[in-house]
Amino acid sequence: MKRIYTYIMIAAGLLSACQEYHIDSQADLPPTVRTDALNEYSVLAASPSRIVFNISANTPWTIETDSQWCIPTPAMSASSSLVSEIIINTEDNQSTEPRTATLTVSAEELGVVKTISIAQAGMTEPEPQVIDDPDTPDNGLDVTFSEGASYLVVPSTGYTKIYFTKGEILRTDYTVKKGRFVIEFDEMKMTSICNLGFVFVGTTTDANFKFHIEGDYTYWFRCAGAFSWISPIKKTYTFDEVNAIRRLEFVVSDSITAEGLLDISLYINGELYGTQSGRTDAFANGEEGCVFSIETGADPAEGDYCTIKSITYTSEES
Repeated sequence: MKRIYTYIMIAAGLLSACQEYHIDSQADLPPTVRTDALNEYSVLAASPSRIVFNISANTPWTIETDSQWCIPTPAMSASSSLVSEIIINTEDNQSTEPRTATLTVSAEELGVVKTISIAQAGMTEPEPQVIDDPDTPDNGLDVTFSEGASYLVVPSTGYTKIYFTKGEILRTDYTVKKGRFVIEFDEMKMTSICNLGFVFVGTTTDANFKFHIEGDYTYWFRCAGAFSWISPIKKTYTFDEVNAIRRLEFVVSDSITAEGLLDISLYINGELYGTQSGRTDAFANGEEGCVFSIETGADPAEGDYCTIKSITYTSEES
C-alpha cells in the first residue's frame, strides 16, 4: 500500500513539474507592421502604371484611401498571410488639373503606421484654336462656328470643347421641324450669368423656340413668332445644377390636346422641364424648318465652356 502511495506522489510531482516548466513556442511578440512603400509616388494622367509594394505584419492592418480614383487591393490583411503584396490602381485623370490621393496604413494596436501620397498629373490639352467660319463635321454633326469662336477637340475622347464667347457661337446645318433634337454634354462649366441660349429660329418665318440658362438665377423656355407667343416657363437653378446638365432634349410633336396645333417640350437629363402646349403649327403655314444655334447674351467668365458629345436630330418623318 505504501508503495502504491509512493508511485502516486511521484506521478503527481512529475505532472506539476511539466506544468511549471512548460515552454510556449508561440510566445507573444509586440505587434509590428512594416512596408517597403515609398512616401510619395507620381503617375501619368492617361494609362497610369500600377503601383506595387509589400506589407509584412503580425497584427491586422487596413489601408484607407481618400479618393475613389485611387484604390488599393487588398485593403486589409488576410488572417493566413504574414506578407501581402499591395497593388494600387489609378483611373485616368480627364481633367487638366493635377490631383493627389492619400493612402493611410493603420493597425488597431498601433494606430497610423504610414501615409502614402499618390500624385497624378493633369491631362495636357492643346491651345484653343480660333476658327474663321469653317464647316466642321465632327461626330456626325455639321456645324458652322461663328467668327472668333474658340473650340478644341479633346484628345482623349474626340468630343468638342466649346469656350463661351458673347454672341452666336455655332450654328448647325439641321433644319428642324417635327421630331426630336438632342444635345449630349460630357461637361458643363458655367461660373457667370452669361445667358447661355439654345435657340431654334425659322428659316422662312419668325417662328422660334428657345431655352436660356442665365446661370445661378433663372432658366426659361419659350415659344414665339409664328408658333404664337406664350409666357416662358421659368425655374431657378444654382450653378451646381447648371453644371450637372448632361442632356437637353427638344421634342416638337402634334398637340395631344388640340388638333392642328403643336406641343413643344423640353427634357433636361431625361426629366420633363416643361411643355409649351397648343402652339400654332408654323410648319403647316409655310415654315420650312428651324435652324439651331448656341449663343450667349452677356459676357461669360473667362474659361467657361461646355463639352459636347453629340447633337442629333430625328425627324418625325424618319
